[in-house]
Amino acid sequence: MRELKEKLEEVSGLHKVDIIFLESVDKEFENIILRRGKILYERCT
Repeated sequence: MRELKEKLEEVSGLHKVDIIFLESVDKEFENIILRRGKILYERCT
């Protein structure tokens, strides 16, 4: 996780980036994220 945060800081520049694990938030907040957020990386399963 720390390595991922460091890489994001390198490339994000002046933009703020939040790392969210959707399975760890309540359903209402998940829906807000899915409507308004931008997925930068999605692990393939």
